[in-house]
Amino acid sequence: MPENREVATEFESIPSEHFLKIYANSVLIEAGPWDFRLVFGETTRSGAKVITEQLVSIVMSPQHAKVFANILMGNVREYEKQVGEINIPVAPVEKLSPRSLA
Repeated sequence: MPENREVATEFESIPSEHFLKIYANSVLIEAGPWDFRLVFGETTRSGAKVITEQLVSIVMSPQHAKVFANILMGNVREYEKQVGEINIPVAPVEKLSPRSLA
């Protein structure tokens, strides 16, 4: 007998009691055969020393990472349509490795 499945038309997102909200200006991205790990942190300067305090790690499957990247870029494009182009300073970009974004 076939199941009678309703298609969801309403979605609700609620924070759990363990919900964590952080500010991050740095992300280290690690990729393995089974998952992607994004380690978010806050980078500050103390004299000549640059310190990144790692705050949270998010792990997702490669499939989820690809969908996430597409959705994020769609949001960036929409933001730029409404607000204007996001300019990225040249100096910090030149210092980035393929595995980290700060």
